[in-house]
Amino acid sequence: WGSTIDPDMYQVYHSSNGIGLGGTDSNNYNIADSQLDELIVEARQSPDQAFRKATYKQALDIIMDWAVEIPNYQRQNLVIFSTQRVDMETVTPDITTYWGWMNDIELLQMQ
Repeated sequence: WGSTIDPDMYQVYHSSNGIGLGGTDSNNYNIADSQLDELIVEARQSPDQAFRKATYKQALDIIMDWAVEIPNYQRQNLVIFSTQRVDMETVTPDITTYWGWMNDIELLQMQ
């Protein structure tokens, strides 16, 4: 399994991959946005990295408008907690790929 320098937005956000539509069923939010689809396909097909970067930014702006998640592109796990809801003093310190907050869930306290 490998990755590219570009985020694979097609797999996660393209409408053809919505649940039960015959694609990969990996668009768990069932986002169906023709403008987003067009941007994703244009970016995938262009050899121009500057164009892809700008086009993916436009696509991410649309995804943020949908407000279904906070997309990020990284190789490590990312965990976000609301300090208004979770007592951060009770969250596992030094979360790693191998030991996360779920390993100490019994210690987690809500505000």
